[in-house]
Amino acid sequence: MKNLIIIICLLAAITLLADLQDAEITVSSGSVNAGESITIEVSTTELIEDYDAISFQFTISFDYESITYSDYTVGDIFLDGMLLVNEPLPGELRAARAGVVAQTGSGVLLRLTFVGIDGSSTLDIHDFKYNNVLIENTTDGNIDVINNDITENIPAQITQVGIQSISPNPFNPSTTINFLVPVGESSLTLNIYSVRGQLVKRFHLNELSPNSLSNVNWQGLDEHGSEVASGIYFCEVKGATSKACSKMLLLK
Repeated sequence: MKNLIIIICLLAAITLLADLQDAEITVSSGSVNAGESITIEVSTTELIEDYDAISFQFTISFDYESITYSDYTVGDIFLDGMLLVNEPLPGELRAARAGVVAQTGSGVLLRLTFVGIDGSSTLDIHDFKYNNVLIENTTDGNIDVINNDITENIPAQITQVGIQSISPNPFNPSTTINFLVPVGESSLTLNIYSVRGQLVKRFHLNELSPNSLSNVNWQGLDEHGSEVASGIYFCEVKGATSKACSKMLLLK
């Protein structure tokens, strides 16, 4: 009799595991103007009544030079318990939720907000688990950044350094500085200063194309690789005969 009970329990567990693995996880897609925000939904299906799905976790990888993570809001299911979302590395977002109430039905698990910088980025979702059960039926999302304004008003012949745009601004945790490289110059220096005038970060830029638009992505780190505090910073792009300066704001 005891062996029969064990077999029944094992069969029930196998059935539950198979049912959980039938869930489909989808990341939505969209387009956004450079410097503006877009909200992406992570959604689920197939959470049927009596499933004991009380937790989930996943990782989303993205191109941090194209978009930057900003914030999150809860979805429409899994509303109880604790939800944690963090970015341990640039371009890697991790989310985990644990509660006590089993979930049913379909809906949005989590809404993630990104800010557009340039180009496009795949939102690669992986390592998704319900109750530590790996779900392999996942669909990646994508964000396209509309960035037409950066190339406007660029002269046919660039005679001096210029900062074309800083996007996003305000930013967290990174921003892209787009600048003009003058004719006859292939090396520039880009300096980040604090509001007190202290040098925070220096980029030595070599082998640039003269008479072109170029860019640098600043991850909000100082010369020692440490994260800087929230506040106002100044960006200076300096060449042999000219320089340009602009203000940016880091908000955490």
